[in-house]
Amino acid sequence: MAHAAWQDGGVYWRRRVLSAVAVVTMAVAGQRPTVAAPAEADTGRMACGDAPRPPVRLHLVDRAGLSIDTRDELQRETLVPWRAIGASIEWASTVPVRPAGLGEPKDLYVFIEADATETTDQRHLPMASILFVKDQPTTHITVHAGHVRRRLADLRLGDLRLADHPRMIRDRILGRVLGRAIAHEVGHFLYGSRAHTANGLMRASHRIEHLLTPGHPMFQIAAPATPECLVARAERF
Repeated sequence: MAHAAWQDGGVYWRRRVLSAVAVVTMAVAGQRPTVAAPAEADTGRMACGDAPRPPVRLHLVDRAGLSIDTRDELQRETLVPWRAIGASIEWASTVPVRPAGLGEPKDLYVFIEADATETTDQRHLPMASILFVKDQPTTHITVHAGHVRRRLADLRLGDLRLADHPRMIRDRILGRVLGRAIAHEVGHFLYGSRAHTANGLMRASHRIEHLLTPGHPMFQIAAPATPECLVARAERF
């Protein structure tokens, strides 16, 4: 088993200044995070399956007790890039009573972890990761919300640390960052691949100031796949 993961760049978090060249790196677990995207991503496209698959329903399993503002922003940011290219993906309000059958909507589970205490090992946790088994993505995404919250707290936003801003601002920014991390991991599921693109949401790295900025174009799908390459079929919303 292995994870495709969106992982912070370690030393870059400690710069604490948004104007610094800070990055967040996506990497396959067990490998050292790198700033550059893999060479295979130079074409801007990712590997994908041979046939279209059913729509995707996302299920939030909140073990961290996120605020309503954080949850709302997280769910919105997760959907934005995929709906922009017509992918059929949505957050479900109920957990399915049985596994999806052939041709039925697929259920993807997003587990939000509290990460209550900071340890040496946790400093190297990814923000989010999707579990791969035998080179195939499973339906299990893990999000380390407590880890991300602590990493964001000392970043400066204007003249203040983020931790010193009003709670609503802190919660919205946390939800935005987590939602974009989840959207990236959903991409690995949709494409059935650990590969990254040279640009857009599926890049191997992003600047931290881009992660915090509302509506930043860096989180668009840079090279839209054909419907045959998406797990989710294209449809109008």
